Amino acid sequence: MAEDITITEIEHVAWLARLQLSPDEVQRFRRELGTILTYMHLLDAIDTTGVEILPGLRQPVPFRDDIVQTSQKRALALMNAPQVRHGAIVVPAVIGTDHA
Repeated sequence: MAEDITITEIEHVAWLARLQLSPDEVQRFRRELGTILTYMHLLDAIDTTGVEILPGLRQPVPFRDDIVQTSQKRALALMNAPQVRHGAIVVPAVIGTDHA
């Protein structure tokens, strides 16, 4: 199943996650993701006809009231930012880049 995952796909996922992987790490992740996908295909092949959904999954999702609160102070939030410009957190550009 590892053969189904290409090196290009591993490198693309690493790029999306902003990871710099060595060639050995690319191969390792290719093998590991292949193993995970093989296991998922095994699970997918199991006949679950007639299997009840877990009781806890049928309970409604508890929502909390939408209450307006004061937010974190800007100075405190900016204190933890790796880069700040004009009172805002600087982040890498992801839109308009040439990587597919």
